Amino acid sequence: MANLHKFTVQEALNTDTAGTWEVGAASTAGSSAANTVHGTDAKDISGFHTIGIYMTADIYIRFTGSTTDACATTDILIPAGTHFIKIPHGINTGSGVYFNYLRSGGSDVTVNVVLI
Repeated sequence: MANLHKFTVQEALNTDTAGTWEVGAASTAGSSAANTVHGTDAKDISGFHTIGIYMTADIYIRFTGSTTDACATTDILIPAGTHFIKIPHGINTGSGVYFNYLRSGGSDVTVNVVLI
């Protein structure tokens, strides 16, 4: 019989548990696709449930199954400030989940990331 259990009880009920708290190094995002930052040093973040982000200006974000460049025309624009976003696990293609971002304005953006 096939194992149809794809989620833990907490995931199925959309609840959080007190897991880890891993602080990433602050980084600076550039404005062209060549300057895309592959967040948390291109680390697979599929073992976490939430990403906390603080940025000094607006950024475009993308969650992918690899370190793919963020794009101003297709990705989500997140305003400056502090945000907590659930990590989408449905995109895990077997190689993990990666967080990529790109600044939207003309000056560099400092981004701090915490994985929860």
